[in-house]
Amino acid sequence: MGARACGSCRDRLARGLLQVASAHRELLRVLATSPRHGERVRGGAHPGLPFNTEAADLRAEQLGVLAAWVDLVAAERGTRAPARLVEAQVGFLIAHLDWLMAHAAGADFAEELLGLVAATRPRAGQDVATVPIGGCVEPGCRGQLRAVARSAITCTRDPAHSWAPRRWPELRRALTGV
Repeated sequence: MGARACGSCRDRLARGLLQVASAHRELLRVLATSPRHGERVRGGAHPGLPFNTEAADLRAEQLGVLAAWVDLVAAERGTRAPARLVEAQVGFLIAHLDWLMAHAAGADFAEELLGLVAATRPRAGQDVATVPIGGCVEPGCRGQLRAVARSAITCTRDPAHSWAPRRWPELRRALTGV
């Protein structure tokens, strides 16, 4: 990618980062589901509880990959890294995406991120269609809102601009002015 990365490449990486954040949330819901995809945890107060080890491993991998890139950006740009929370790290990486794409390791970042998206998508149920909603309603934000079935509506520019299904009526009022 390097310094000559195109706008659509940048958009693809930003979407990939948002997909990782969305998949991370979805995998949290999957952790305690379907014993056929996990193993039963023995002992403790609730013996035999289902635990999806694959979902736990993917969440740990997501956090590790993002943290490594956040650390690189923070160290080389002399800035403070955000908390070790996936959404905070995704927002940080999106804010520094142009710099990161121009970095010598930009192609490695793109390859690793897109590999992570591909590895996570089928397991987290993220193969469902995304639906464009409209422009972000947060003041000053030029991002676009996208909805993923059974998930939040999230801005393409800032993952902190996110509305869980229970907040969709509030978002509808903000979008329509009604």
